[in-house]
Amino acid sequence: MDFGYLARRFELAGGAIKNIALNAAFLAAEEDGPVTMRHILDSLRNENLKRGKTMLNQDFAEYGFLYERPKA
Repeated sequence: MDFGYLARRFELAGGAIKNIALNAAFLAAEEDGPVTMRHILDSLRNENLKRGKTMLNQDFAEYGFLYERPKA
């Protein structure tokens, strides 16, 4: 986890952080694995969508690569 990145990059209320953490835990549990940055960022994206804010890959800066499609 890169908590420094998350703190610098995103301004979130406590309730949103709780929702993101809980959703990330559920995503990881579905995969029967530990919570990863991908789970956190997927949950962050979903939390922002609930508020009507769309996030693009470049919004994730150095973690945008997690959302790039593999080249065929």
